[in-house]
Amino acid sequence: MGSSFSKLADKSFIIGFLIPALLFLAALRAAYGCPTWAASVCAQASGDLFKDLTLFAVCVWILAVLLVAANYVLYRVLEGYHLPRRWSVKLKQKWQTHVQNLVDREDSLRNARNKDGSLKTQAELIAQRQAASDIRWRRLREFPEKPTDAMATRFGNAVRAFELYSGAMYGASSIALWSLLLNVIPKEVGQRIDEARAQVDLFVNGCALACTFAVISAVESFLIAFETPKGGPATAVAQSAGLTTTAPNAWTAIIYALISMLVAWLCSQLAVGRVDSWGATVKGSFDCYLPALAAQLGYTLPASQAQRTAFWQGLSAQTVYRRLLIADEFWTRANPVSSVPLGARGNPGVPAPENHHPDDDENNNHN
Repeated sequence: MGSSFSKLADKSFIIGFLIPALLFLAALRAAYGCPTWAASVCAQASGDLFKDLTLFAVCVWILAVLLVAANYVLYRVLEGYHLPRRWSVKLKQKWQTHVQNLVDREDSLRNARNKDGSLKTQAELIAQRQAASDIRWRRLREFPEKPTDAMATRFGNAVRAFELYSGAMYGASSIALWSLLLNVIPKEVGQRIDEARAQVDLFVNGCALACTFAVISAVESFLIAFETPKGGPATAVAQSAGLTTTAPNAWTAIIYALISMLVAWLCSQLAVGRVDSWGATVKGSFDCYLPALAAQLGYTLPASQAQRTAFWQGLSAQTVYRRLLIADEFWTRANPVSSVPLGARGNPGVPAPENHHPDDDENNNHN
């Protein structure tokens, strides 16, 4: 519990959640002062600068915490999971066709013959294969390897590209095994992953809050448009609270809404651009620490690639379906004493075995 609250003041929280919340509330205050529909909230202001800043800081922190709670849903929305089914199917087909075209283009560049059947020169082959490698590099950064795995949005495709990496390379499902892998990843590596994701969180939350600002502007323009010369219900609430609203005219609010939608689009594009850096840290974690995970679970990885792939596929399925699919008679059990207990190295969440002694670390480090 304490460690969870401590994360609400670390660098990743500040970058990914606190800054978007601060910018949103500051823009809202600058654009509307006290919005007509929020007069009762603004009435809490006392006129004392310190108290007002404290109230504003508390509001920013509460909004940032709410963004943390909504983080999973926001990602799912941007990945396209909550689109109407008809839109989702059409967009997936569009991106599947796009990925398949990239695959076909890559294959054609690797072909050693021209369309008329004649062989290409060595210089042509080198140039075309370099172009094919460039296409593949860009494709695997932005899209899943298989066209059938394409998602409905660019953001969803970028996330899917690194989510499926460990499965394609090792047979290990990243979704099934990530929570286990976190137990063997060193603290400093985990911090790098959090910092890379914080940059994505910054733009994801910026996109969500910009859309929220657009909705608020639309509502505000409606309220202003329907105010009468004698004042409407929103004005009555403001006057009863002793406040004077500084809301602009309806057309200004509409302009704010349009600008907010543009900002939301820009944030979504920037989020896609930062996914690759985040994904690189996640992929590197699987490359470097999957053997450590096997050792921590008490297994020695097989020598052949095919057997290792079968092992990770079985463990992934076992984690998802909660059925024993990794039988001891098929896999070599590691001697727990022979492996360095990762919890003894200071990794959080990984307790050291009861029979572990600090001297064992020194002995194992020299072996």
